[in-house]
Order: sequence, then structure tokens, then C-alpha cells
Amino acid sequence: MEAKYSTERVKLTRYRLDATVVSALLKGNVEKVIFITNIYIDAKVMLDVRNALLQTKMCREVVFYTGDSLEYWLYQNPDIYQKYFLSNNIETNALYKRELITITERAKFYTTHGAFKESMYELIEGNEYNLCFSMSCTKQTRISIESRVPGISFRNKSGRYVRTLAFLVPGGSTPISLRVSVSTPAIGKDIWFSINKHLTLVPARKIDVLEAAYKNIVLPTQVSIAKELAKNWAVFKKK
Repeated sequence: MEAKYSTERVKLTRYRLDATVVSALLKGNVEKVIFITNIYIDAKVMLDVRNALLQTKMCREVVFYTGDSLEYWLYQNPDIYQKYFLSNNIETNALYKRELITITERAKFYTTHGAFKESMYELIEGNEYNLCFSMSCTKQTRISIESRVPGISFRNKSGRYVRTLAFLVPGGSTPISLRVSVSTPAIGKDIWFSINKHLTLVPARKIDVLEAAYKNIVLPTQVSIAKELAKNWAVFKKK
């Protein structure tokens, strides 16, 4: 278990988690790793750390409890909240009721290859990207995310591209990674998504969708020449 507390930072960086990751990898007999912090961790960092640890033979589970998880735990345990955190001038009802679903990190896009990459500022039509964001749920919840922009679609488990995707999210802080495809109708549009119809997920930074610099144009003459070459090659191999 690794606990990180900070009053100076809003977000926990990957570099502050490296020592724990390396220790777990070197030991080789760690079955479960739990990260607890009062601040936040980028979804991409959580996903990369989890993937690295799960590559070991023994590690089977990696769990993150960030600020939202701790806040909701305090909400469920008001006696602890009042004993350790409640000042004399704050009433008990100052504890706010956490919504069932909270978006704790806005959307970022990454290339589909390699880990620990910087997020993208531009998306190019005809390519696929990993859409990453974080959610906090008070319990296991079924999520339905919908692309509100034509030309941005999700790849589901069967390999089909759809505008709406549904899946289960466990309770606590959860990093989400979804494969998305970008096509021509999205060029020049502002990207956004809706979650369970009432939450809005937007990119963490301005994202431009651009036209591909090079396109494959299929001409009828190219098709006929290719067929003729294939036919001649088949005849030549028989000789």
C-alpha cells in the first residue's frame, strides 16, 4: 500500500508513484497494490501504472483511492469527519452529498501506441486515439457515453464503431480508456460527450480536428491496371 498526502499540490504526478511501481516490479511477489491520496491522479497515469504492474506474474489487482473517494468515505462516516475534520464554526450539515457519478478528470486524447505519452492537441481524420478520463462513483454503476459530434465514434468489443457505448464502472475512482475513431464529419467541430444523458464530458484542452494531409484516392483506371497486373502475374507464375 502507498499513501501520498499533499497540501501543496492538486494533482499527483507519475514520478511520485515510480518508487512504488519499481518496488512492486522488483519484488515479484506483490499480488495487490493500493494507492491512496487526498489529491488527484491523471487517468492516463493510473492506466499506465496499472498496466505496468499487471504485467508481473503475481500482481492481479491495482486500486486507486483519490480525493473524491476519500471525501465520499467521510460522507458515509460522519462520526470520523466530525471528530477529526469538523471545526467549531462548521455545522454538521456542511457535509455535502456526493452525486452518484462525478467526472473527476476531463477528456484527453492519446496515440494508440506507447505508454507515458503527452496528450494530443490535434486529431487527424482517419486515425484512432485513446480517449482517457476519470470518474468517481459511489457504487458500481452502469455508464452510457454518447458522442455528440458526428465523426467521433467508439470501437466496441466486437470491433464495430458506434456513437453510444455502455459499460460497468466500479465504485471509487476509476480511470477510463476508450478507443475512438475520427472521421471527416468531425473536422472543425468542438468535441464533447454526454454520460447517462445528464453529465457533460469535454476535453481538458482545446482540441482541433484536422483534415488528413494525404488521402488515398481510388481511380477507375488504377483499379483496371491493378487487375491487369494481377492477371499477368498469375499467368507468369504458371510458366
